[in-house]
Amino acid sequence: NLFLGGTVPGELYRQISKRVEAEYGDQPLAVRSSAPGEDSQSRSFAGLHESYLNVIGHDDLIKKIKKVWASLWSDRAILYRQELGLEVASSSMAVVLQPFVEGQRSGVLFSRNPMDLSQVSLEAVYGLNQGLVDGVVEPDRWLLDRKDMRIVTHNVPVNRDFQFVRSGQAGVVRQPVPENLQSIPPLDGKQVMEIAALGLKLENFSGVSQDVEWTMADGQIHLLQSRPVTTEGGDDAADKRSWYLSLNRSYDNLLQLWERIVERLLPEM
Repeated sequence: NLFLGGTVPGELYRQISKRVEAEYGDQPLAVRSSAPGEDSQSRSFAGLHESYLNVIGHDDLIKKIKKVWASLWSDRAILYRQELGLEVASSSMAVVLQPFVEGQRSGVLFSRNPMDLSQVSLEAVYGLNQGLVDGVVEPDRWLLDRKDMRIVTHNVPVNRDFQFVRSGQAGVVRQPVPENLQSIPPLDGKQVMEIAALGLKLENFSGVSQDVEWTMADGQIHLLQSRPVTTEGGDDAADKRSWYLSLNRSYDNLLQLWERIVERLLPEM
């Protein structure tokens, strides 16, 4: 709160605005967090700090950068560092600015399935990744054999009712998936194998298994970010990050919980 209540120095504001104007003009941006020196093959801060999509205008951009910086000291980030034995005073926050890609299909890929190292794990949803990352939208999930890219299983979600898309003003908004798409998986077999092959290519490039976030816009696959897989061989009990992620639910996640309580659980009681 002290950090958010402070003022960004004028010279810093001008430097950021000048550089962004030269690089990106007025196109919408994604503002992403990164914990340099702390994200590694053995631990990950993915999702613990703030990130924002479809950020428009210099004033809002500076506000979002400031919020990403401030998320270094959020309750969940401080607790997680304490769990890992890291000193908050020595932690730092990098902010990554990228052109915002308005994908029609998005997802996450593990070049090695943490539960079965002989497989690739791929999840996909309609729209943007926001709903998948927040746990609001259930994805289609494919498991592929790493040797021949053969699809082993395809787990279908209970429904494909909602997706997250770009808001007309700024940010993202939840809306229904068009009815004609609700019975169709976000990806066909060829696209599944193409994205899985990308994951293996990234693994070969980096030398370690990769956790990849991607989106597909107008048929073109865009790599959004890639990091080492931190839990392999089913040993995810040591990774308590999911518990810390649950400390800060998104508005849409809370709205879904409210609807479930008010519209289903209370009437049943």
